[in-house]
Amino acid sequence: MSIGQAQSQAMLTLGLEPGASDKQLKKAYRKKAFQYHPDKGGTQEEFVIIKTCYDFLKEYGTKLIEEKPKFVGIDDVDPMAGIHVRVSYRRVG
Repeated sequence: MSIGQAQSQAMLTLGLEPGASDKQLKKAYRKKAFQYHPDKGGTQEEFVIIKTCYDFLKEYGTKLIEEKPKFVGIDDVDPMAGIHVRVSYRRVG
């Protein structure tokens, strides 16, 4: 799973929209943490998932990270120069 996909999944888990503020992130986390806390009827696994999503979004933010292409191939367009470039297939990133 890429960072962008993990970010989308974490926001979905916490019920957030892309670009949510830090305040909204914290509020969503607290609401879900209270709802799924083991002392309130949730399970340890659910609570850990909520905490992990919160920690991930604190580090990467809620503005969606654009995915970069994983492979480049022959005759891919160079967006900076507007010309075709010739490259061999290789893994990027």
